[in-house]
Amino acid sequence: MIRDRPTLRSRISAQLWDELVRGAIEADVHARSALFTGGRDRIGAVLAGGLRLFTWASSGRQVTARYTRPGDLIGLGALLSGDDGWGSEAVVDSRVAIISFDRLHALSIQHPELAWALAEEASIMSAEAIHTIIGAGYEPMPVRLAAHLLELSQQTSDGQTVVRTTHKHLAEAVGTAREVVTRVLKRFREMGIIDIVPGSIVILSPEELTNIATAHRQLLGTATVNAPVRRPLPADTCE
Repeated sequence: MIRDRPTLRSRISAQLWDELVRGAIEADVHARSALFTGGRDRIGAVLAGGLRLFTWASSGRQVTARYTRPGDLIGLGALLSGDDGWGSEAVVDSRVAIISFDRLHALSIQHPELAWALAEEASIMSAEAIHTIIGAGYEPMPVRLAAHLLELSQQTSDGQTVVRTTHKHLAEAVGTAREVVTRVLKRFREMGIIDIVPGSIVILSPEELTNIATAHRQLLGTATVNAPVRRPLPADTCE
């Protein structure tokens, strides 16, 4: 993944997290299967695996808002805002604890630590969504695709970094056409950054892919003077 970020579980005590999920119904969600994104009566706590949260543009294309990981909540934004215009799918086999609003509310009253952590979580999710939407409109396609590949990547038992997906699912996650994804992946392969095998994309150089995913920072003037020279991006723009 591009960067580590705190989860709700990391912001509260282990005892409070255990109390939050204790007694909750646990749902196993297979990779690429849909899951609820919350509502006025429940949220989900990610126990294992990871999910992709997304909304839809007016064109019908999906816009990914966040990739969750163990310790994250799903559905908090929908619960607090009443906005149900969100979708979710598991990117790998996952397990989620279903927590009722009543339980969340009661624990928040009993434990101010949880209430503050939920406020932080909601604020961070909003900021991430804004940055993601801006990136979808203005970042070059190689930057966007590299970021999604890193978020979707998994370590195998033999030490490889692999993304198990199809070009179609990757295009849906990025919010573009399958042909665009295929073209950029071909460029990455020619650069020696990835290899493409049936059913998977093998990331040969996570460092180079991270360089591409964060290249827009230099364009914004946030790179340091001593920053290493980056390999030029493949010549694709926003599509």
